[in-house]
Order: sequence, then structure tokens, then C-alpha cells
Amino acid sequence: MSIKSAYILPHLQVLIPEIGQGKEEKMKQTTDSIMKVASMIKEERPDTLVLITPHSDAYEEYFHIGKGDGAAVTLSSYGVEGLEIDMKYDLPLIDMISKVAEEDNIPAGTDGEENEEVDHGTAVPLYFIDKALDYDYKVVRISISGLSQLKHYRLGKCIKEAANRLGRRVCVIASGDMSHRLKEDGPFGYSKDGSVFDTALCSALERSDFLGLFAFEYDVIDNAIECALRASTIMAGTLDGKYAKGELLSYEDTFGVGCGVFSYKINDPDSGETEEIRQFDKLLINQIRTEIDKNDNSGNAYVRLAKKAAEYYVFNGEEMKLSDYKGTLPEDMTAKRAGVFVTIKTGGKNRACMGTLSATLDSIAEEIIHVTSDACHVDPRYIPIEIEELDSLSYQVDVLGDFEPIKALSKINAAKHGLCITHGPKTGIVLPGIEGVKDGQGQLEIAMENSGIKPGEDYNMYRFNVKRYE
Repeated sequence: MSIKSAYILPHLQVLIPEIGQGKEEKMKQTTDSIMKVASMIKEERPDTLVLITPHSDAYEEYFHIGKGDGAAVTLSSYGVEGLEIDMKYDLPLIDMISKVAEEDNIPAGTDGEENEEVDHGTAVPLYFIDKALDYDYKVVRISISGLSQLKHYRLGKCIKEAANRLGRRVCVIASGDMSHRLKEDGPFGYSKDGSVFDTALCSALERSDFLGLFAFEYDVIDNAIECALRASTIMAGTLDGKYAKGELLSYEDTFGVGCGVFSYKINDPDSGETEEIRQFDKLLINQIRTEIDKNDNSGNAYVRLAKKAAEYYVFNGEEMKLSDYKGTLPEDMTAKRAGVFVTIKTGGKNRACMGTLSATLDSIAEEIIHVTSDACHVDPRYIPIEIEELDSLSYQVDVLGDFEPIKALSKINAAKHGLCITHGPKTGIVLPGIEGVKDGQGQLEIAMENSGIKPGEDYNMYRFNVKRYE
């Protein structure tokens, strides 16, 4: 027993007759398709519905699973009284999903619930499904997160494994609307990226080509304003290694929001065999490795080493040893010691930056490896770097010279010198050549903000030269 079927359903509130007050008739294809899905689920008689919603409690680095024994689904917030669904949670399956996720280093569980009211991403699909089911069933309600697409897919794999371990018959429902920018009178106006997104997403989902879920440009996703992609990616992960025939039951954009209904039927769901060509996380990683390998000879030795160190850490979860590096390094990198800063960028913007003010290891090369690894997962300003980002990153390596005490900012050339200020244990450092920073005063303001040193406090100032490699 495991995943028996999966569906993608929209959650536009107007689809519910008590809310739509006749407007739902303008989207009859969609409501008919949802009711068809409800009938399919009734025939399958799953033990548990795993419902993935983008509108429950969502966190940047954590997948939240609804906690407690269950929840009451109502429409009272929409002015509809007297309608209530008593949603009972599958507690053993929730516990097992959390356990399997922990084993796979996926942050997921029932911590952090804040919103007691059940979200519409859950309520709208369940409104139709509950009416069709004539037996007691359980629910697991899971939210999306700010983590990478790949981690969403892997969470789906954890759901599948948990269902296998418990012998559950599970139906997966990904709740999500596509672009909200398909018409001028829609909720967010019109953007051409809205139709670009929906066309590409519908094509990938209809063909069960889940690798296509990872192919969207960030700008297209942002401009489309959608809430279906990550929920669909978790669903795709629950089908990992299985051929699932996809069917687009309907698509409408009557109110400027893309509403697609999809169904997935698994060939031989109880078979233990895995089709490698359907393991889309592994296919994606191999694709990224190939893309990365194409660029291995770009940049100088300093940049190449930082690039390899970042890739090694992200793929392996541990710091690369200098002996693991197969490239050639100049003597300056292996025989000399210095403080080093490594800045990782994407699209010309900083993605992460870590460094050391003075040498902490036996060589500049080892210093580069260490600070690059830290930048990938320690920089508190950013979430850890993910595999999907690696082929779009660029690297800047700054090797720091000696620190020279100064008394006046006039001694600083912001294009040439870095600035360091200290007050007790507080330290602020600014590298040279920062866009928009024209003088020492500009550097000082940044250094004070970063260090927590307040105006009026005494501090020491130091300038230093930098050898920059990009």
C-alpha cells in the first residue's frame, strides 16, 4: 500500500456555490472537473488524504504539518454559516512523515502552528471531496515553505516512504491556483509572464514531465504571482520512481486566475520497482552537475577553488579537504597565509559572504575552502545555498593585506581600501569597491550598522588593502 493517486485542484473561493452566489456557474468546467475528481477518490477509498496547501502556516526554512487531532473546516470567514467539516488527522502518518523527513535532513513537523483557522487552500478542495466520500477518512495537511524546489520534491518522497512504512492507502491532493495575472481586471492585473507560466506549467503537468517544474526563471515565477508550483512539486515527489499518467481535466481563467484540474493514475502502484527515468530529483542533480562541469575552467585559480569548495559543500554537506581538489594552485595560495573573504553572487547581487580578518589556517587555499563552505550555510542573512542555484552563481575572492590603524576617514580610499572598526568584542568590516559607497564615511556607516556599534561609542579604525579575484 502507498500512494494510489494524486490530483491538483484549484482553491478559488468563488467555486463554492455558497460563496460564489451564481458566479461559480461561469467556471462550470472547473467545478465539474473537481466533482469528477471527488468521485474518483470515492471509488479509490483511500485511508488518508494528504492535502498540500500553500496557504496554511508557511515558514522560510520549515515545512509545517497540521498538528492536533484535527480541525473544523468552516466558511464562516466568508459569511457562510452552518457549514462545517470535521477534519480528523492521521496522527501515525503525521509522525512517520516527520520521522522520515528528519532522516533525510528535510525540516518538517508540527512545530510552529499559529493560525487556528483552516485556510481556503484546504477548505475549497475538501468542500467538494467530503461531499462525495461516504466513509470515515483521515487527513494530513502540509504547507509549502521558502525552501528550494528540490526540497519540496524530496518532502514528497518522504510522504511516499512514510505511507509505505505504515501500509496506508493514500491519495495526494495539491491545492493551488496558477497565475493571478491573466487579465487586466484580475486580482493583480495583467502580465505576459502570467500566461507564459500557465502554459509551461500546464504542459509539464499534463505530460507528467516533472523535471519541467524546476525549469522556470525566478522572474517569471515572481511576475506570474502563483501558488501552485511548490504544492505541485511536493505532489510530484510522492510519485517519484513511478509512471503516473497525467490528465488535464480542465483549465479556465474566467476571473483572471488560472484554475487547472489534473489527475494522476499510477501504473501498478503496489509494485516495489522504481523507474530511474521517473526519479526527477536525481535527473535534476545530474543535469546541474553537467552544467557545472561546462564552466569548470572559468575564472582564475582563486575563483575556481571557491567554486569547487561551494559545489562540494552543497552536494556533500561537508567541507572539502584541500587534498580533494584536483586543480592546480599557484605557490602563493599554498605557501602564504592571509585573511580571506569570499562573496557569492547571483544575478549580480550578493547571495552570501563570509570571511576571516586574519589567517586562521595554514594557507590561503585552505582559508578559501573554509570561508566558502561557511558562506554556503552559515551566513545569517541568507538561507543556505541549494543545489539548484549552483549553475547560476559567481564568486569573488578577496585576500586581505595587513591592518593599518588610522585616525581619520580621509585616509580611506573606498575604491581601494577596506575598513574595519572595533569596540570591545564588536567588529564591523567593509570591503572596498561596494556599489554606491563613495568614501570612508559611507564605509563607516555600513561598518557601524553591521557591528552594532552605536554613534558616540569609542571605536578603533583600521584600513587594509585587498587583492580581489573575480
